[in-house]
Amino acid sequence: MSRDTWVDVVVDDLEASASEADHYGAIYSGDLDEIWSSARLARAAARAGAELELNLAARIVDAALNRLTITGVGDDEVIGALWDRNDLRFEHIEAHRWTLVHGHGALVVWPADPDGPADEVDIVFHPATELVVHRDPEDARIVDWAARSFVDRSGRDRLVVWTDAGVARLARQGVDAPWVPVDAAGTELAGPLTTIGAMGVDPVEGVDRLIEADLADPHDLARVPVFELRTRHPRGVSDLATAAGPQALIAKLVAADAAVIEFASFPQRYFLLDPATASGDFGDFDDISDPVTPGATAGSGSELTSLTAGPGELWTVTAREAGQFDPARAAEFIERLEFYARHMAAASSTPVHELRGQPPSGEALRAADEPLVRRVRDRQARFEATWRDALTFAADLVDPGADHPVEITWSPAEFVDRAEALDEAERKVRLGVPPAEVLVELGYERETVEGWIAAASQGDTRDIALTLAAMSDQPPVDTAELRAMLGLATGG
Repeated sequence: MSRDTWVDVVVDDLEASASEADHYGAIYSGDLDEIWSSARLARAAARAGAELELNLAARIVDAALNRLTITGVGDDEVIGALWDRNDLRFEHIEAHRWTLVHGHGALVVWPADPDGPADEVDIVFHPATELVVHRDPEDARIVDWAARSFVDRSGRDRLVVWTDAGVARLARQGVDAPWVPVDAAGTELAGPLTTIGAMGVDPVEGVDRLIEADLADPHDLARVPVFELRTRHPRGVSDLATAAGPQALIAKLVAADAAVIEFASFPQRYFLLDPATASGDFGDFDDISDPVTPGATAGSGSELTSLTAGPGELWTVTAREAGQFDPARAAEFIERLEFYARHMAAASSTPVHELRGQPPSGEALRAADEPLVRRVRDRQARFEATWRDALTFAADLVDPGADHPVEITWSPAEFVDRAEALDEAERKVRLGVPPAEVLVELGYERETVEGWIAAASQGDTRDIALTLAAMSDQPPVDTAELRAMLGLATGG
């Protein structure tokens, strides 16, 4: 599209981001179209396998996502209140999911009501399908501007553009209509941008002009209030980038197998008739009606071909010979599927067993798991830096100038043998490590652990005993033994 104005630049970048994100979203959801060499093959495969899918690519994301749960953000009350107010205990998982799928996404930190209580600050994740972050071309560490697009309740296209000086809001009624400045509620503030001279090609300058004209809201935050989650720096890359090819081939293989499975599953007899000989009834099975299209007959259009496959079916073609095609070897399909799955796993740093099950055990599992562990730790480090910056920024809006430390803890990145983990945890407690820290290291949320410790100090150890028993497949720990392990007095 044309990039004649700064709004064109913003819209163009948003559309490019959304197009790429939609592509990887289709891979993750299993909606990627197969590529066929002919339209006839495509129609046949679609009719036979329209409801079938074998989406192994999604496991590449989910395998990492299962180990990217934030289990705690520290003891600071302001940080904890922000985390709870924005439901980030659950929302952060979706933020990580779509960042892995798209390669990037962003957290927008903004007062819920600029004129309301100071402690009401929104921290909202937006995926790359609707938000773009533009970085300084000379220093990619600095966010130059960010923008979000959406459709409001009245059906208008809306833009929100943030800079380090303010936020501009625009709306239009249809793609051919001009953009007009609006307030946070969507009320128009003036006529089209073209009539008020707030144009140019630099979004930062464009927002500045709108602020000067009192058509955008200034702020004194000294930065763009958008914090980008990325899988790589300076620009994120989808974890599915190397999976698109293998997944497309797997989808095609499954669709093709569904289209021809009747022909490949049973012995197929054929009888080549002499042109001068009348055909007879050679079937030795009763007629079996089509469960999908009752009453369908060969050549009626309800079948993929007039040569119908199935138990007792007989093909008759004019000639002078009879014979039988043996069923296809299922191993041929499985071998190709395994080949594509192994290639996808290797290309995406994902263990093969995460795609097709059957994990190894012991040290073999740890060795197979190592590429995924490295990928997860890399994502944890990158995501943690963004969460810390966003939460610290939000806390400063609530309580300016005060120190509010963020201490993020994660679920384990590596495979954990629960019995071994419990043995190690007990040794740590006996060596003097605080029980609460040991249980947090096992992957439990700090709030839950503190409740356990408080209950155990009063002699109630049922919840924690049952949980630890489930982890180790052993009977519940004796109350006195558990209290001793937690470093608590054995009295009441």
